[in-house]
Amino acid sequence: MQSVSASLLFYDERGILAAQLLLCAPKDKTGALLWLTEAEANEAGEEPIQIQEGLRYEYEFEGEDAVNLRLEEAFGKGMVEPSSIPRLAHCGSIATGLNTGRLALLARDSAGNIVGRAALEVRSRKLGYRNDYRHMLQDITEQCVALLMDLCSPAAMRIAPDPGKSPETINQRFSFLRALIGSRQFRDALHRITTHPHQRWKPEETTCDTRRGFPPWLSP
Repeated sequence: MQSVSASLLFYDERGILAAQLLLCAPKDKTGALLWLTEAEANEAGEEPIQIQEGLRYEYEFEGEDAVNLRLEEAFGKGMVEPSSIPRLAHCGSIATGLNTGRLALLARDSAGNIVGRAALEVRSRKLGYRNDYRHMLQDITEQCVALLMDLCSPAAMRIAPDPGKSPETINQRFSFLRALIGSRQFRDALHRITTHPHQRWKPEETTCDTRRGFPPWLSP
């Protein structure tokens, strides 16, 4: 669905809504801002809110503590441009340039602490993003995978490791490790260990009559 503005939600490590950002598309640009349903985004492996390369988008944090929030890229620099006016530092623009792929974003407070995380999908304009563009990336990957994993780029693409193969480049190893350490599952696992350091889970075998019923929460 096309839109002229969208609200990008930032969540903290616990999955709680921490900040909200209003993103506005440039005027008279068809398809500049798309909004997919969660089902469509999951099926395509993309972010629900999608913008286009080569355009400039205005943004502003919303809410009671909005003036104390700052936006920046999670990786690389150059796309997020905060306002140069101090009292409007929670506002600014996102210039996509020639970057395409997943743009990971951070919301920081006035002390520089990460408040929440969110992401946008930057679509290509000259090629069909899901067909032509992705086929082109696959061809490039076969010849020069390191080019797609530039550690300094603010935009990235989703890549899954193949358990049957070993990473061929340092960039690959670093990217997969960064994705693992930055995942919510990894953070939840660490949180569980630190909050229950003396708890140890052990499997327990029980024998029961298969003709007996069982609680619904134990159903497969």
